[in-house]
Formats: sequence, C-alpha cells, structure tokens
Amino acid sequence: MTQNKNILGQEEPPIVPRIAIVTTVILMTSMIVLVIVQGLRKPVSSTQDGSIEFVQSIEEVVPGQDITVSVNNVTVHVPKDATNMPGSIFLIPREPNLFAVAGDLQWTRPQVVNVEYQDGKGTPYPYVVFSNLIQICFRVTEQQWRDYARRPDAYQVQYYAEEKNPPHWELLRMKANPETFQLCGQTNHLTLFALAIKLEAGIPVTGATPIPLQGPYGP
Repeated sequence: MTQNKNILGQEEPPIVPRIAIVTTVILMTSMIVLVIVQGLRKPVSSTQDGSIEFVQSIEEVVPGQDITVSVNNVTVHVPKDATNMPGSIFLIPREPNLFAVAGDLQWTRPQVVNVEYQDGKGTPYPYVVFSNLIQICFRVTEQQWRDYARRPDAYQVQYYAEEKNPPHWELLRMKANPETFQLCGQTNHLTLFALAIKLEAGIPVTGATPIPLQGPYGP
C-alpha cells in the first residue's frame, strides 16, 4: 500500500480520517444550533413576546394537596381544592417593564413572571380556570416595603389582559404579608403577572409602563 508523502518526505495523515473529523464537527455544531433555536422559539401566545430568562421553576400539581412553587422573588400558592386536573405549575421570569405603553411614565414593573399550568406532556392547559383563587406573590425589598407602608396605593399586582382590545395590564385583588415582605394578587386564571410600582413625581425613569387601570378588582 502506497502512503502519501509531502515535499519533505514525511508521511501525510490519511484523507478519510480528516473528513470524518470535519463531518463530526459540523454535525455537533448543527445540533448545538438546533438546541438553541428550539429553546428560543416562542409559543403562539403573544404573552411570550420579549426575552425569557433561563431560570425557571416547575412543580407538579397533585389534586387534594396544597402546592407552592417559587422562582427568584415570585411565589405561587395553589390551594388543594383549586383544580382536579393533574399537571404542573410552570414559572418563567420575564424582562422588567414588559408590554410597556409608550408615553405613560407613571408605573414601572420591576418584576414580571409568566405562569402556566401544563399537562404531563408539557402542553399548557388552554384557558384553565381554578375553582378556588390562587395567589401570585412578589417579595419586595425592605426599602420598598417601607415605601408601600407610606403609600400603599402606589403598589399593585397586575395581570396582562391579552384578550382585551387593546391588550393591557389590569390589577388584581391584593393582600400583603408583612412577615415575608410579600404583595400577593389573587386570581383564578393564569397569564403574565407583574409587580407594578407607581413612581413619585420628580423621579426619572427609562421606558414606559401601563395605561390607566379600571377598578380595584380582577379575575
């Protein structure tokens, strides 16, 4: 068998192994790109617009048991009699001030989270309605808590009413937990939720936030 030699008389590596190495590198690169693309693919709902953090949390819902699931400073409490459908609660932190309204600088949303109820295959239940109210709780800093004690009307827990025309943020019934520095909204359905803080006059802010809200109630 004849071996290839270069001009210095040294043997050159076979061509076939080099081709195999190049092919393997190309395949591995393609797989990495595919994984990234799949991870960044957006669901049909417009509530998935914008960036999605990779820090997520999921907890299985067992009928007849209270469920608590947390991610970052957000905690969701599902009472045991809220649903009899097996599945999982899925929390996805989102970028601050998501779906801001241009020209309105009164409100800022430093915490936004998408909450989904998924079946065993990871598919969100469409238009799920709980028979008992669940709580979406946002933990604030000590400084924010003191500010809330001074001007409680400046703090809200809101949900994104995607079905409205135009879609906008609306507030939920809210309760405060002083022991944990949490502000909790009560709801019977899932969507995007946010902690909204009204800025005091004279305090600058970048970006825009919500349109005027209606009444101190929500689903």
